[in-house]
Amino acid sequence: MNNKELAKKIDRLKEKVLFPPNRNRECIYCEKEFYAHNLNQKSCSKKCYHTHYNERIRGRRELEKLILDLKTEENVMEELKRSLLTHENILRKNIEIIDRLTIDPVFGTLYEESSLHELGIDFSVSDFREKISNTLDTYELVMGSYRLTLSTPQKILISKNSK
Repeated sequence: MNNKELAKKIDRLKEKVLFPPNRNRECIYCEKEFYAHNLNQKSCSKKCYHTHYNERIRGRRELEKLILDLKTEENVMEELKRSLLTHENILRKNIEIIDRLTIDPVFGTLYEESSLHELGIDFSVSDFREKISNTLDTYELVMGSYRLTLSTPQKILISKNSK
């Protein structure tokens, strides 16, 4: 040890003697005042320290578990949303709805557009979409084995595709 290091050590010791740290503290658990026997002491007894430590750790573990459960639940919900909103699932749902309707196998059946919307058919999803005429607002949608033709503004003709 050289003279500079020794001088620094002596200065630190003098400072501790001249300005002693305040050892009157408040317990972190029970909040009683106590005299700290060393500078690191934060609680009045080992029991208070261990109780405070265990509650802090237990709370942290419970919070981590809740966060993990929440993330798992969010992942499940996101997966469910993705599966419900895929093109194939919407198209399959549309076809299932049309399957329940009574359709004339030769000429097809005319339905109100609003009633089909109420049943839950999403016209934005189809296998194929084509404008029939350049002058009229007539479209033809293909959904599975069905052909949906918008002929008049409020009526849709649903027919089976001929194979």
